[in-house]
Amino acid sequence: RLLAAGTDYYINVTPGAFQDNAGNPYSGISDPTGLNFTTADPGAPQLLSSTPADDAVGLAIDTNLVFVFDEPVYPVAGDVTIHRSDDGTVVEAIPVTSSQVTGSGTTTITVNPTANLKSDTGYYINIASTALEDTAGKTYAGIANTTTLNFETTDDVGPVVVSTSPVDDATGVTFETKNIVLTFD
Repeated sequence: RLLAAGTDYYINVTPGAFQDNAGNPYSGISDPTGLNFTTADPGAPQLLSSTPADDAVGLAIDTNLVFVFDEPVYPVAGDVTIHRSDDGTVVEAIPVTSSQVTGSGTTTITVNPTANLKSDTGYYINIASTALEDTAGKTYAGIANTTTLNFETTDDVGPVVVSTSPVDDATGVTFETKNIVLTFD
């Protein structure tokens, strides 16, 4: 287990816990000021990587959003919001305190959207600047633009026939008809 950032610690050592080559016992440390220190606070949490990665293409429509930070983070308040890239429409705003967000107290936060994303569609992600914080209470800056984390889903829908010639259920089609035409979307 890692020590918490920006925290004061001291060490006690039981008398006699160590001895030198001659068998002389170490007198120990029992005073909180005898060996104390403060861990460094690395500052606010930083996003190291994500799935999807920025500018990713061909993403599966059922992919969860995964965010990896440089230190453990905890959900506080706010949303992870999925937007359509073409018009900014909010697809889903997921509260970080909901059961759709897991990984509290770790470096990896996973967000499971309620429904699959649409095929062959561009998206971008925003994260509220109040959404996540570290053990020292410093908040992740968040994402509030259209370009920091944007991606496109794969085209997983096959073509659809939109018209035929002859038309479906046609009668009286002559056997001399040389071409059957299928028009796809």
